[in-house]
Amino acid sequence: MRTPLYEKHKQLGAKIVDFCGWELPIEYKKGIRQEHDSVRTHVGIFDVSHMGEIFIKGNRASELLDYLTTNNVSKLKPGMAQYSLITNEQGGILDDIIVYCLRDSYMICTNASNKDKILNWVLKHNNGSLIEDKSSYYAQIALQGPNSIKLASEVFERDFTILRSFRFTQLDEILIAKTGYTGENGVEVFLPTTEINELWDKCIKLGANPIGLGARDTLRLEMKYPLYGNDIDEKTNPIEAGLGFAVKLNCGEFIGRDALIDIKSYDLTKRLVGFTTEGGIPRKGYELFSLDEEKIGEVTSGTFSPSLSIPIGVGYVLEHFSSEDTIIYCKIRNSFKKTRVVKTPFVRVKK
Repeated sequence: MRTPLYEKHKQLGAKIVDFCGWELPIEYKKGIRQEHDSVRTHVGIFDVSHMGEIFIKGNRASELLDYLTTNNVSKLKPGMAQYSLITNEQGGILDDIIVYCLRDSYMICTNASNKDKILNWVLKHNNGSLIEDKSSYYAQIALQGPNSIKLASEVFERDFTILRSFRFTQLDEILIAKTGYTGENGVEVFLPTTEINELWDKCIKLGANPIGLGARDTLRLEMKYPLYGNDIDEKTNPIEAGLGFAVKLNCGEFIGRDALIDIKSYDLTKRLVGFTTEGGIPRKGYELFSLDEEKIGEVTSGTFSPSLSIPIGVGYVLEHFSSEDTIIYCKIRNSFKKTRVVKTPFVRVKK
């Protein structure tokens, strides 16, 4: 599959890769390092049109979402957004999503790989609400970086400096939200696919740098933002993944609640931690060991941090190895590399 911006990426010399069945840019001519730095220092533009958009409408829409998600949807008012999780009966994570409360409905933005799964899950548990998959109708870009709000304000001739985190505004069919994935200031823009090329060109003309999946990954990893399929999936739960802030166990029934109550009642066996490694870059699937070379976990995401100029990673380790400053090993090419559990996020962003 291709987004409406596919030809724009080709014209810009992007290297295209398969991502969850989508042909998307992993990097452009300047490379991942420069793309990463441009987001941390200026403004980058991302094509995220592969994400899913599912609309839920009706008098019981809020009730349905409260039953399907771990957070408290009922407290949302129009213009508010919420990070949340959809879990199965065992507390495993089906997807991490953002719920947007519109004037007459809700929109959930899903990961591309999970859109059909989540749509079917919502339909399976539907309580009479109107469910509509509008993923093919909407495209999405993200503007991220210290100068992104200024650029967005110029593009739309609106002042977005007063837009708070996890808030959004609507301009007819366009939804502009402050719910980013890099830690930087910025907005995500949902709009009809027929209008995305014009918006892209205007943002590029005003100085936004195109950013591919490679830099998107290094940026989110520096913030320890989870990537579905790597750091979280149906075999992991929100508590061990450090996402307990999005789980409201005292706000009524939801699918997976009983399992998560049980999980929280007992000591965790493993926990997702951040770490730095000496002498090599940790990659997904690399094994983690104690100092006496007993396997204690596995890397779920890893990279060389452009901002810190050191290798960083996240992974699940046995609970008693999860404390800050604990020294462990990461096995890289049959060699044990010294690894230190550290406080996250790895990079502190000033906003």
